[in-house]
Amino acid sequence: MPRLPAVRTSVVLVAALAALSCPSAATASAPAPAAAAASAAPVVPSPEDLVLDAAAGGSDARPRAGVSTRAVWPRTAFAVVEVRGTFSRWAAGVWFQRGRCGRPEASPQFPSAIAAQGPVGEDAEVEYAQSYTCDPKDSTLPRHLGDLLIDAGSGFTHVEPLGGQPTKPASQHTYSYVVPGQGHRLGFRVRDVNAADNYGQLQLFVRSAVGGDCRAGGWRAFSSYSSESQCRADLGAGRAPLPPGATVRFTSFPRTARSGAAVAAQATVRGTAVPVSSAVVGLWRQQGRRWVRVAAARPTAAGRVTVRFTARATATYAFRIDGVRASSSSRTLRVVHPRR
Repeated sequence: MPRLPAVRTSVVLVAALAALSCPSAATASAPAPAAAAASAAPVVPSPEDLVLDAAAGGSDARPRAGVSTRAVWPRTAFAVVEVRGTFSRWAAGVWFQRGRCGRPEASPQFPSAIAAQGPVGEDAEVEYAQSYTCDPKDSTLPRHLGDLLIDAGSGFTHVEPLGGQPTKPASQHTYSYVVPGQGHRLGFRVRDVNAADNYGQLQLFVRSAVGGDCRAGGWRAFSSYSSESQCRADLGAGRAPLPPGATVRFTSFPRTARSGAAVAAQATVRGTAVPVSSAVVGLWRQQGRRWVRVAAARPTAAGRVTVRFTARATATYAFRIDGVRASSSSRTLRVVHPRR
């Protein structure tokens, strides 16, 4: 066995004696593995719901974020962006001037607050209608365009959604994207040479990735895993938070009314972060144990809805949004019958 140099031997002996005489100091010199792991764990941002107006974001020549997350996404974290909505890349009047191609929808799912609204033919991934007659030289509709652009820190680019590149619009025009953090806020815009005449809004819900996002081939979107099991093992078994749902609440309702009088009930409808004008809102009246629909109306672009009915008897009322489990609180109308 070779001999250690005298200086090296003395250093080793001194260190060993120090550890024996003061074990607490030796322990304190190196943090516990759990503490070290906790200090190194990334701070995952809280979920955010955002609104991207198709008219925001400048032009392709001078792009800017139409909306950005408030939080910075660390390099060690994956964000999942859930997007829903439709928009038009042409002014509303153009749809009535040059013919149409495809099957446009009458209005955007979530209208812009200012611009005049009209037909729409595009969502975050697919173009399914155009504001001019079909050109044989163009590819047939619907077709993939991918005009939602995301900037994670290195410039705007299109990210293909979970499930791969679509060839037709998804149900409810909803898509999910995996975005690796780059130590910056996430910015979003709609690709267009001139976005100023666009209308329609996209609802964005930004959250951290969970193991459930790996299923059905979703692990491939992360570009970091070789299998679904590896993806799930890394991201854990936590459940993804749900985006806020639509809500409806009373803004005006009388407490009393004379029998036979015309009564107006008013409410405000909101979605994730914007008014919902594509919904149908019904006013329901409680009769015994049953609820009966009295009347229905569509909200305005600002999300306001007014339903008028005739007061007959004292009853309890509530607003409900068709197709979803969204209901307002209940209000009671006391009907006064005039004396004869």
